[in-house]
Amino acid sequence: MSNQEDKSRQPKDVSQLEMQFSQDPNSLVFVDLVDAYIDKGRLVEAMIVAKKGIKTHPKEGYLALARVYLKQSKYQKGIEALNELIKADEKCAEAYFMKGNLHLKLNENEPAIEALKKAYELDPTNLEAKALLLEKGVNLTPPGALKEEGEEEEHTEKITPKRPSASSKSSAAKKKSPSAEPRKMPPPPVAKPVEASATEPEPTDSVEPSQTAPSDLPPKKKIAKLPPPTAEDFASDDILKKDQAKRTMVLIIILAVLSASIIGFIAYTANKAKKIKNLSNIAVENMKLDTYQGYLEAKKAIESAIKLEDSGNFKATLGYIEAILFGEYGGDANIVKAATEHINDAIQKKDSSATLSAAQMLMKIYEGDSNSAIQLGKEEMMKGAQHSRLLWALGIGLMKIGNYDEAIDFVKKAHLSETGNDPKAKDPRSYKIMGDISYKQGYLNQAIGQYQLALKDNKEHTGSLLGSALVLSSDASKYDEALKIVEDVLRLKSENRLATREESLATFIKGVIYYNKGNTKEGEDLLNASLNLDKENPLIHFELAKIYAASGNVDKAVASYDNAIKLDPKNPSFYMKKGEFLISKEKYDEAISSIKRAANLMQEKDKGEAYVLMARALRQKGSLDDALKESSKALGINPEDPFAHMEKGKIYLAKQDEQRAIEEFELALSGFKSMRNKKAVVELAISLGKMHKKNKNLERAEEMFKTAIETDPKAGAEGFYQLGLLYKENKAPKEAVIENMQKYLENDPNGQYAQKAKELMK
Repeated sequence: MSNQEDKSRQPKDVSQLEMQFSQDPNSLVFVDLVDAYIDKGRLVEAMIVAKKGIKTHPKEGYLALARVYLKQSKYQKGIEALNELIKADEKCAEAYFMKGNLHLKLNENEPAIEALKKAYELDPTNLEAKALLLEKGVNLTPPGALKEEGEEEEHTEKITPKRPSASSKSSAAKKKSPSAEPRKMPPPPVAKPVEASATEPEPTDSVEPSQTAPSDLPPKKKIAKLPPPTAEDFASDDILKKDQAKRTMVLIIILAVLSASIIGFIAYTANKAKKIKNLSNIAVENMKLDTYQGYLEAKKAIESAIKLEDSGNFKATLGYIEAILFGEYGGDANIVKAATEHINDAIQKKDSSATLSAAQMLMKIYEGDSNSAIQLGKEEMMKGAQHSRLLWALGIGLMKIGNYDEAIDFVKKAHLSETGNDPKAKDPRSYKIMGDISYKQGYLNQAIGQYQLALKDNKEHTGSLLGSALVLSSDASKYDEALKIVEDVLRLKSENRLATREESLATFIKGVIYYNKGNTKEGEDLLNASLNLDKENPLIHFELAKIYAASGNVDKAVASYDNAIKLDPKNPSFYMKKGEFLISKEKYDEAISSIKRAANLMQEKDKGEAYVLMARALRQKGSLDDALKESSKALGINPEDPFAHMEKGKIYLAKQDEQRAIEEFELALSGFKSMRNKKAVVELAISLGKMHKKNKNLERAEEMFKTAIETDPKAGAEGFYQLGLLYKENKAPKEAVIENMQKYLENDPNGQYAQKAKELMK
C-alpha cells in the first residue's frame, strides 16, 4: 500500500473496530483494526489480527502483516510475507511496491529496483515507485509507450554560432529545409529605403560585399586609434597574469582542502554511524543471552556507544542493564547509583522509550515497590507501549506480589513480542521467568519444563540451571542430579562468569541437600556461607526458613521468615508462608496477623488464597463462625475455588453438619480433578468414601475409594485398604478382600494399616 493511501486513511476508534471485528471476524474490518493498532503502537496485537486476516483475505492480510513488520523494523520478515502474497497473486502491484521499499530499508538496491520496476509496470499511476526508480538512476519507458515503425528519433543540428548580418537575420526567419543539399547564396537585394523598424538592428563590423549600403544611412563614425602597447604595458600584463595564477592556485588549494575535509567528515560520520550500529547490535545480542556475563558485555558495548553518541536511548538502555545487574545478580550500591544516574540522564534528554520505563520499573521492583512499578507499566501500555522489556518487568512485578495468573499473561505477551512467533527465535528470559512463577505456585514439574526450554535456547543459562537444581533439591531421589548441576555452575566462578548472587544460590542449594541428607554440620556451614555471600537476597532467607520449618526449628524458621520480609516487605507470599507455618505450630493469633498483612498487599481478585488460609487458622482455633465467613469471602471471589470448598467442608464437619460437609467436599473434588491436583483428589476421595460408608451409601463409597486408587496408587494406597475393608464388612467374596489388602501392602508396606491388612488376609 502506498504512502498516499496511508495518508488518506482516517484514524478510527480502536474499541469500535475491535467490536466490529469480534462480531464479524471474516470481514475486511480487520485491515482498519491492524492499522489502528499500528498507530497506537500495539504491534503484537496488530500482528495477531493480521495473521488471522490472512486466512479469509490473503491479499489484505499479507499487506497488513508486512506493514506491521515494517513498523517493527523486521524488514526481512516483511519481505517473506510479501513473497507469499506474490506466489498467490503475481500481479499485485502493492506487494511489489512494498517489497521494493523493504529491500531499500535493507540497502539491497538490486532486488529493490527489480520489485519497484515490476510495481510500476503493473501500475503506471504509482508515482512513488517512479520517483524511487528515477532516484536510483533507472531510465523508464512508460508501459505502452513503444515507438511506432518508421518513427525517427528527434535530433538537434549542431550549428556554429556567428554574428548575424542584416540579410542573415532576414533569411533566418525562413523555415529550414530538411534537405541535405548545400544552401544557395540568395540574389543581391534591390537597394531601397530601409523601412522603420521597432527593433534597432544589431551593429556589424562590416557589410558583405554583395550588399550596397543604403544612401540614407548616416556616415560611418571614425574610430580613434589606440597607441601601440609599450614594454611597461607588457610588464604590467605579466604581473596581472602572475597574480591571477596565484589567486587561482590558492583557490584550487582551498577547494582541495575543503573537499578533503568534507570527504573526511562524511567518511568519519559514516564510520561513526557504523560503529554505533555495531555496538548496539553487540549489546542486543548479549542481552538476549540473559546471563550475568552477557549483561556485562552489553554494558561495555553501550558505554562505548555513549562515547560516540550521548543519546537518551543509550542512557536508558544502560540504566535498564544496570537495574538487572542490581536486582537479579546482586549488584552493590555503586551499580544502584549508576542505574539511577543513567535513568535520570535519559529523562533529562527527553527519552520516551519503553526501555526507560522498564528500567524505572525494575528499580522500583527490586527496591520493594512492585505496586507502583506495575501502575507505571500499565500506564505505558495504555499509551501503546508493547516492548518485551516493559512486559517482562510487568510480569516480574506481578510475580513479586503473588498475582501469578496476570504475571503469566504478560510474560507470554513479552515472548510473542520478542520472537514474533518465529520458532527459531531464542528467548530464554521469558522461559526462565515462567519457570520462576511455576516454582512459586508449587508446580514443580511445570517449572522444570520451562527451565529446560530456556536451556534449549541457551545451554549456559545459569538462572535456569540454578532454578532446575532448586526444584530437584526438593526431591530426595534427585539430590545427585541437583548436586551435579550446582557443581557445574560453581566452576564458572573461576572464569569470572558467575555473579555473587548466583554463587550464593548455588552454595545454598548444596547446603540444603547436605542438610537433608543428614550431613547437618556441613549443610549448616554451606547455608551460612551462602548468606555471607548475599545477605541482601530475600530468597535465601525465605528458602532457609522453609528448611528450618521442615526440621521443626520454630525460632530459626520464624527469624528467617522475618529476615526475608525485612528485605522485601511488600511480598505477600512471605507473609503467607510464615502464617501457614505458624498454624502448624498452633500459634493461631500470630498466624492470623501475618495472613492479614499478606491480604492487605494483594489485589482484591487475588485475596481468595489469603481468605482460605485465614479460615483454616480460625477453624483450628475454634472460631467456626468466623472461619465460615472467611471461606465464604473466598468463594465470593471465585465460586469454583476447590480450596475454599474443601475448607468450608471441614468447617461444616467441625460444626457436625455432615451433609453440608459432603456437598462442599464433592464440589472441591470436582475442582481438584480439573486442576489435576492428585494429592488433593486422593485426600478428598478417601475422606468422602469414609463419610459415604458411614451414611450407608456404599456404592458412592466404593466409587470414591476407587477414585483415590486410580488417581495415584501409591499416594492413594489407603484406598485399597478401605475398599478391602468395605468388601469384608459387606460379605463380598474373600478373594476381593485379599486382593485389595495385597495391593495395599505392595504400595505402602509400612503404612498405618499394614498390620491390620495382614490379619484380614488370613
